Amino acid sequence: MLLWTALGSIAALELLKRAARRRERKRRTTFAPAFLHQGFVNQEHSCFNKHKTPDRFLPISLVPPQGRIAVALPPVPLRDKRFKSYNPAVFVLRGTLYACVRCSSYTLTADIRRPIATENFLYTFATNRYRHISLPDTPRHAPALGFEDVRVLVRGDDVLLIATAYNRQGVNQMHLTTLSTLDVVSDDSIRARRVLPLIPDPSLAGPEQRQKNWAPFLHDDRLMFVYSVQPHAVLACDEETGLCEIAHTVQTDLPIQDLRGGTNLQLVDGAYVGFLHTTKPLQYDTYLYAFSATPPFQPVSFLDQQIFWARDFPIELPYVEFSTGFAILDRPEGIYWIVSFGQNDSRPMIAIMSASQGLEMVAAGQTIFAV
Repeated sequence: MLLWTALGSIAALELLKRAARRRERKRRTTFAPAFLHQGFVNQEHSCFNKHKTPDRFLPISLVPPQGRIAVALPPVPLRDKRFKSYNPAVFVLRGTLYACVRCSSYTLTADIRRPIATENFLYTFATNRYRHISLPDTPRHAPALGFEDVRVLVRGDDVLLIATAYNRQGVNQMHLTTLSTLDVVSDDSIRARRVLPLIPDPSLAGPEQRQKNWAPFLHDDRLMFVYSVQPHAVLACDEETGLCEIAHTVQTDLPIQDLRGGTNLQLVDGAYVGFLHTTKPLQYDTYLYAFSATPPFQPVSFLDQQIFWARDFPIELPYVEFSTGFAILDRPEGIYWIVSFGQNDSRPMIAIMSASQGLEMVAAGQTIFAV
């Protein structure tokens, strides 16, 4: 009898342990949505711009004619301080400036907990408010849950979000979804449409190869990606099936190796312009480049100069500025280039410069020829 009682107690204890593990797995995989619903604080937080300007949430008047300024966005107002805001992607819709901001339990230097939880928020500069982006079909598989490092394109009234997420096999895969200004759930939430996995041309990569940092642009309203810089490989995307086939490939000889996608590309004076990055131990470097606006999209300019938006050069390491968004804003005061970036995976920031200053950077780049 004692033996059966002991065995029964052991079995009951094992059942309790299994139930606890199931609860923990469920808690961890639903951690971000749960803390979001209960974690919003009053959004009447102080503005990042303390100067009295006509547009007090965007300090355009402080931009020097031959320079730029870098300012920080307010963090997503969440109660759980382990979650940091970073890697914003700016865009302009109907003349209004927005940013899609990543909020994650991962930071560059902190001791992180697995799996990494990631959520995305829509920041409106005109009102200084955040709204949670509801992505009901987003893959949420370990080791990182949710959309990471979103890039944004605007086509008409639709906002295209392109990001990487882990699939069931634990491999990074690019995904596409669409926001509409009509898809509002509440004052604090906006709903995305279906999430479409993107499949690279089989000649480029197999299903086991991770996919990140595709640089998106629109050509005649068709979704395209710069898949690699060297060679300059451009993909054309079928938005029904998700298949992205090679459209054009050009061999180039650039002075910097291992260049990776950074921001989206903007059409400027007959060329697509964007910002790339390279990774070094404890440091990211940003570079500007441009390519022809017509097929085969030959690179035409590359600025062989490291760009640090928030300081002249990183004094302390690690130091990462990861440029993830590029928008052109037309205001009565003039036309401005706005580049958004994450600082050390813990702070969302933007750099603002005049369009003329940006064009001077393009003109300063060396001419690139096909090889």
